[in-house]
Amino acid sequence: MSERAVFYELCIAKQQLAGESSIIVRETRGWWDNEIKRPVFDDPSILVFGPFLFECKALATYYRRKHALATRGFAHAFNWHPVTGLPASHGRIDPGRFTECP
Repeated sequence: MSERAVFYELCIAKQQLAGESSIIVRETRGWWDNEIKRPVFDDPSILVFGPFLFECKALATYYRRKHALATRGFAHAFNWHPVTGLPASHGRIDPGRFTECP
């Protein structure tokens, strides 16, 4: 059995709660399983920040969490391909050159 690599998925999502719209920042820990070539997500290892009424507050939280993870060594960023579910669009996060918002 091959070793699994830990990763964090960080995203901004809209939610409806009691008819009210708000924005959350969601952090999920997962593992890349090389045998099955797919991510495996921990349940319920999810952190949720918010809800935020304003997108700027959610973005600031998103970038603070992204910086915190990059500082801890999680400095490779991928986007998930919507069809295959595989990582795509690799980029590297440099925590020393971090900005709040792009």
